Amino acid sequence: MNILKTPLYFRIKQYLYGLILEKDGADNSLPSENALAALFNVSRITTKRALNELEQEGLVIRKAGLGTFVKENIDRERLEQLLHKSSSEPSFSGSPTANKSVVLILPDLKSKYYMHLASG
Repeated sequence: MNILKTPLYFRIKQYLYGLILEKDGADNSLPSENALAALFNVSRITTKRALNELEQEGLVIRKAGLGTFVKENIDRERLEQLLHKSSSEPSFSGSPTANKSVVLILPDLKSKYYMHLASG
């Protein structure tokens, strides 16, 4: 896995998968497009793509002016698979062995899912 070749929207999606798994039902809201853009230092368009894909996957509901919310009764097992899936991770073109550097972005070290991401 070469994180340098991983599209930014996909990194944000992985982060959001972790947040969704941590939701206990009390507060099912996710960070806004603007909050995610500031957290990852990316454009709002990038965060919008990540949130839209989560909506297309049936994991969240987006309500204009209100925010993005985790759907009730999501398939947690499927979500775990999405979070841990790395073999079909989208990447930009290039040789998979051309760059051996690894960069890890961990906006919130309190999450138990970041250690899994860090270990690959």
